[in-house]
Amino acid sequence: MRWMNIALALGVAAAGNATFAQKKPAPAAAPAAAPAAAPAAAADRNAPLYFYLVDGAGNRVLLQTQFALNNLDADTRVLRRFYGVLNGLEQKGFRKNDKVTIADWDKKEKYSKCYIYLEDEDSGKGKGTGARVWCSESGISEAAVAPSEDAKHVDRVLERFNFFLAKSRDGLKG
Repeated sequence: MRWMNIALALGVAAAGNATFAQKKPAPAAAPAAAPAAAPAAAADRNAPLYFYLVDGAGNRVLLQTQFALNNLDADTRVLRRFYGVLNGLEQKGFRKNDKVTIADWDKKEKYSKCYIYLEDEDSGKGKGTGARVWCSESGISEAAVAPSEDAKHVDRVLERFNFFLAKSRDGLKG
């Protein structure tokens, strides 16, 4: 019975509206639809996040990651890995410093210059993303650590960083 009262009330309200009973004229000619825009390239949607960190000896690290901005769950995992590596570096005495940069990677300095690029597609080895780790004066090429989704990924990145930093410090001594 209640539904009938609601339907009746809607019918009375609609009948009381004079424009309800009138037919609207058809639009003249519908404009042609604009061609669909090409989807944004994946690189256009990436949002980078990076910090420069320095330890007491002046050694510098560029820690960088990127967010795809199309999957909240994936971006949450990216942020957790970033903070995991950041926390590991802080435990080794590195601190974020907004005044520090690395202007010339090739110029020999009295300190090590390192980078850790997280969520790097080229390092994923066909299994999503990975990380690239390298330090100046280490005498070896960068290392890829993949895949990012591995449960031990942060630990492996920090292990590779420790290896490169030790090699770099040795290279600076000699």
